[in-house]
Amino acid sequence: MVGIIIVSHGGIDIKELNLGSMAHSQGKVACTKAVSMGSDDVKTFDELLAMGIKIDVRKVPTDSPENFNEILKKAKTELK
Repeated sequence: MVGIIIVSHGGIDIKELNLGSMAHSQGKVACTKAVSMGSDDVKTFDELLAMGIKIDVRKVPTDSPENFNEILKKAKTELK
């Protein structure tokens, strides 16, 4: 994830990021069936959003997009 920020700061214009899945591990909370986040992930996504990058959440391309703001809000609430 940090690589996206480095690339964006390096001058490459990224408008949208597809988030398919992020595995659960110790220190992370399950936000959806396919996405788990830890504190570092939340900080990274906050920075990406601040840069104007849209986050499109779908486990597979045929899924309907999920509301990323709600997913991020859930992560922040559960990580407190």
